[in-house]
Amino acid sequence: MLQTATVTPAPSSPWTPFEASYRAALSVERLRKFRKDRDKQAWGPAVGRYLFNVELAGALYPVLNWAEVSLRNHLHAIIGDAYPPGAGRSYNRVVSWLDAVPPIVLPPEQRKVLQAIGDLDRRRHAPGRNAAPKPLTEGRLVAELCFGFWTRLLDGVYADWRTPGSPQFWPRLMDRAFPHCPGPRRTRKDIHTRYTQIKDLRNRTFHHERIVHQATLALYDDVLEAVHWIDPALAEGLRERERPRFEVIWERGPQPFVEWAADRAALHLA
Repeated sequence: MLQTATVTPAPSSPWTPFEASYRAALSVERLRKFRKDRDKQAWGPAVGRYLFNVELAGALYPVLNWAEVSLRNHLHAIIGDAYPPGAGRSYNRVVSWLDAVPPIVLPPEQRKVLQAIGDLDRRRHAPGRNAAPKPLTEGRLVAELCFGFWTRLLDGVYADWRTPGSPQFWPRLMDRAFPHCPGPRRTRKDIHTRYTQIKDLRNRTFHHERIVHQATLALYDDVLEAVHWIDPALAEGLRERERPRFEVIWERGPQPFVEWAADRAALHLA
C-alpha cells in the first residue's frame, strides 16, 4: 500500500498572489526557514530573504567550484605519481590507481569507484544514443567522483600506519599535496577539517539550502585560503575577480531583497 505524503498546511493568514507564486514554487516548509517573528502575517519578507540566499549562493559558486576541482585534480596527480602504473598491479576497467588491483583505496572508496564506473557505463550506453560511446578514460572517472570522495582521502584512515595493508598517503605526500600551506598548519587533521567544512558548504549551496547564517566574508576567505594551499595564482585570481561580487551582496544584506518583495506583494494587492 502506498504511503500518503504528509503535506505541510498553508498558514491561515492570507497570501497575496505574489507570495502564493513563491509558495507554490518553494513550498511553505522551505519558506518558513526564512521567516522572522516580526513578519507577523506577511510572507513577502521571507521571499526576500530567500532571494538574498540565492544571490549569496550564486556569488559563492565560483570559489566553491575551484576549491573542489583543484583538490580533485591535484590529489589525483599527487597520488598517481606515488602509485604509477605497473609495480605489480593490474587494473579492473581503467588504468589508474583509482581502479588498481590490488586496490590502493579502502573498501568504501572502492565502492564509490565502482558506482562511478557504472554511472558512466549507463550514460555511455543509454537507449536512443546515436553517437558512438565515449571511451571510459581515467579523466572521465576522476570527474565523475564526487567531492566527498576526495575529501575522504584526507581522512585519518589514509594515515593509519598500524593497519597492515592500509594505504598510507599521509603524512608522506602532505608537502607535495599542499605545498603552500604554512608548515605549522600543514597537518592532515587541519586540512581535512577545512575541506570537510568546504564540502558541507558546497553541498548546502548547490542544493539550494539556507546558507545565510554561515556564508560570511571570513568563511569565503577560508575557502580562498584552502585554494591557495594548492595554487596561489588560482586563489589570487578568485580574490581579484570573484570576491568583490560576494562582498557587495553580503554587505548590502537581505534588506534590498525584502523591500523589493514587499513592494511586489503590495503591487499585487492594489
